[in-house]
Amino acid sequence: MRPLAVLALLVPVAAAAAPVPTPSERELIAKHWGRPEGDGEFALTGGRLTLRAVGASPAGLLRVGRTVRGDFTAEVTVGAADCPDPAKGDAREPHSHAGLSVAGGGYTVRLHLMQQYNRGDGARLQAEPQRCVWLDRWHPRGGSGSYLKEAAAGHAVRLRVARTGKAVTAAFSFDGKGWAETAVEAEKAALPDEVSVAVFLAHDTRQQLSATFERFAVEKPKE
Repeated sequence: MRPLAVLALLVPVAAAAAPVPTPSERELIAKHWGRPEGDGEFALTGGRLTLRAVGASPAGLLRVGRTVRGDFTAEVTVGAADCPDPAKGDAREPHSHAGLSVAGGGYTVRLHLMQQYNRGDGARLQAEPQRCVWLDRWHPRGGSGSYLKEAAAGHAVRLRVARTGKAVTAAFSFDGKGWAETAVEAEKAALPDEVSVAVFLAHDTRQQLSATFERFAVEKPKE
């Protein structure tokens, strides 16, 4: 009877083992989105990630990304994205950017929703901001940007950056069905094998701005 008594004592102990702790918000962001970087807030609500610039100094850049090798396709939907308030007068041409970034080896390809108040011929800010899909290419010798398409206020935009071999393409869609694709010049996108793929928010003001992202996915080609 003694072995049975010992077993009876062990069963309650096993049943009373501590439950597995619920992952923290930071752990969930790291698992499903990537590593948060920058001075700001990172909030996860269901499948939506919100980046929020805080503090009294210009936000610079907030990003959440992961490392990828070889060929890939990255997609994300930019939902709500704040536009700077020009009345606060804290930037010459207030602008914000929210979208996808691929970087490595001194090269960066950024496809994003840009919202900017431009100055007209009279050096006054225009009454309404320009809201468009914009493509940046930065490389060790400089960089350039291209206007792609106007984006209606209040509507989400879906973004995609893909690499196949040495070819890099950027594409966007307003309905998730029809895509407009642009090839990035090879000499401006000589990315190394290992790159950082991230969603990001950037602006040049001291305002508290935020952007919300959905459906972030980085996929490798099928074998």
